[in-house]
Amino acid sequence: MIPLHGRLFKQWMHVAYPRECSFPHVTGTTSPQRAVDWMATTGQEIAATTEEMAQHMETSPRHARGRGAGLEESCGLWTMEEELVSVHVGASEHGVRTSLRPALRGLLFAAAAASASLAALRSCWAALGGDPGGDGKAPPEPARFHL
Repeated sequence: MIPLHGRLFKQWMHVAYPRECSFPHVTGTTSPQRAVDWMATTGQEIAATTEEMAQHMETSPRHARGRGAGLEESCGLWTMEEELVSVHVGASEHGVRTSLRPALRGLLFAAAAASASLAALRSCWAALGGDPGGDGKAPPEPARFHL
C-alpha cells in the first residue's frame, strides 16, 4: 500500500514532474520566506546572473551524471524520511464549531425532506380530487413557462 498523502509520494511526483510539483521538504528543515523578506535579510537580488546559473549547473548532480556518475549519486535530494502530510484532526481539537456542522446538515436535510414530502402529499391529494387548502377553493394552476 502506498500512502498518497505522504511525503515520499510527493517527492516522487517532484522527480517525475519537477516544474509542476514542488519538493516536499521534511517538516522543520526549512524556513520559507517571501522574496521581499529574503532580499531584506540577505541584501542580495532574487534574480541570478548568467554566471551564477552556470556555476550551479556545474555543481548539479544531473550535470555530473553526464560525466559518468551513477544514479545513486545523482539523487542527492532524495530522502527516505516519511511523514503523512494529511492528518485527520478530531472534533475535540476543533471545538464546538465542528460539532455544529453535522447538526446543521441534519437539520437542513430534515427540512428538505419535509418540504419534498409535503409537496408530494399535496400533489397526490389534488390528483385524487381532494381539497389541499382546506378552504373549499380549487388550487391555483401552476405557472407555465414557454421557451
